[in-house]
Amino acid sequence: QWCPIGGPHDWESCVYAHTYRDWRRVPLLGYSSHPCPRWSGSITKGSPELDYSMRCPHGVACPLAHGAKEQLYHPHFYKTSPCSDPNCRRGPLCAFTHGEEDLQKNQGDNATKVARKPIAQAHAILAEHQPTYAAPPMYHALEDAPKVGGSKSRRQRGRNGKERPPAALAGS
Repeated sequence: QWCPIGGPHDWESCVYAHTYRDWRRVPLLGYSSHPCPRWSGSITKGSPELDYSMRCPHGVACPLAHGAKEQLYHPHFYKTSPCSDPNCRRGPLCAFTHGEEDLQKNQGDNATKVARKPIAQAHAILAEHQPTYAAPPMYHALEDAPKVGGSKSRRQRGRNGKERPPAALAGS
């Protein structure tokens, strides 16, 4: 879920997503716990400004995990390893166990062959279960709107939401 706080705060301790790098798709979508090599490469070598669909050609329909949070909170890994923080106060939001009562049976990813085809109906599933997936929060007053699926930035659209002609952009 996108962060509802909106103002300056400690993103490291906040349980909500602030960018697509820490946002995660609902596991109901059916993606594997295996990491997507294109997503991983875009994080380590790509610009932080890359739009979601530019990080992976399958976008939200990718059958592989996009990022550490999708892996850690995937049903195959969530609560299967002990937490290394002896003073952890994250409780159920921590992906790790804090005793036998937390321990989930490691279900493993039994698929010997990882799916490579995009997940059918991914956008419809996300629209139903994560309706704000395409609308991340903006944290700066002058920040451009996010570029999801090639949408225009706020500067390119203008105040009324209509696309501005290229000549108008040159003078901005």
